[in-house]
Amino acid sequence: MSHDGCRARTRSPITRIVPDLRITNFDLMERQVHVKVVDEADEAVLTAQRSIVRGGDLTWRGVFERAETYTITVSLRYGASSTTRHSIVPGHSGIGIDIHPESIDSYRLRGEKRPSHDA
Repeated sequence: MSHDGCRARTRSPITRIVPDLRITNFDLMERQVHVKVVDEADEAVLTAQRSIVRGGDLTWRGVFERAETYTITVSLRYGASSTTRHSIVPGHSGIGIDIHPESIDSYRLRGEKRPSHDA
């Protein structure tokens, strides 16, 4: 203990939490988005309709319960639609979807590995 009564503390390493699904709006205006996620058994695990402001994003956690391949459909009101398939490991990977004026792009989000500490 130091002389002022405070105990020295070590901070835990910062780790990035990977969202299950993140949709970012890079379009020039607010967009109405309909999202549907279906698992391998053709069961809907997420169905949502939301509004995303220009430059904003939507993030979901707890969508993917099992490591498997999911089908994600994103439809824009008065606009494009996109369907993609991604293999997901919950807690280690997620799906990112970017809405641009001319396209909807999807990609896999990966988490950072936690550093191992040898005792």
